[in-house]
Amino acid sequence: MTKKQIAFIRSLRMKKNRDESGLFIAEGFKIVEELLKTDFKIHSIFATIKPDFSRKDVNIEIISCKDMEKISAQKTPQGILALAFERQVKPDFAQIRRTLTIALDNVRDPGNMGTIIRTADWFGIKDIICSENCAGAFSPKVVAASSGSVFRVNAHYLNIPRFLPLLGGKMPGVSVYAAVKNGQNIYKMTLPEKALVIFGNESRGVSPEILKSGVKKISIPPDGGAESLNVGIAAAIIISEFRRKRMGVRS
Repeated sequence: MTKKQIAFIRSLRMKKNRDESGLFIAEGFKIVEELLKTDFKIHSIFATIKPDFSRKDVNIEIISCKDMEKISAQKTPQGILALAFERQVKPDFAQIRRTLTIALDNVRDPGNMGTIIRTADWFGIKDIICSENCAGAFSPKVVAASSGSVFRVNAHYLNIPRFLPLLGGKMPGVSVYAAVKNGQNIYKMTLPEKALVIFGNESRGVSPEILKSGVKKISIPPDGGAESLNVGIAAAIIISEFRRKRMGVRS
């Protein structure tokens, strides 16, 4: 590989360079295999040995282990890295109003972001509303933490306080909830099938501006002494509870 190629690929770790080029990095056999199952446009694939993908119509450039170490964002490179073009999808309000959707307010940690995307994918959630200061869905660490789920879940970045008033006009009948520390016990509530659930920043929670907008505050009641739950774990528990109530399964 040329020094220019290596420098360019390394530059994609930064959001501004991903935004300018429209490209993102996917690393590891499983994640690249998941990428190839989608309609994302592939720019290039680099590998230290030729992988046996189920999809055969892809061109793969074989590079040295030394070069892979230079372009990889991982401490232990897995020997394969792909560049693909990001896909911009506008929110489909008609689709969102028919199901459960989640919103993330200033979730900055890539690991948490990727975990929540993976959880959403598991439960069949197709859209996530993200505040503009959330971790980028296509950063290398988020793609890795999502284990490829980011290719199936649409992350829409927008101003959440400005977005919420649209719910009255474009999404009537959709209840809006915010996960907080001292809210209504989620296990004692009747939860609807159609809802938007907002999860907040790892340390500060949901912003006061959103909490003042008339959202319903919900909580997972503690039984032990832990101060708080990781936002990724809290999201998984709450999403699961919404799905359980929809299926009519009792506690």
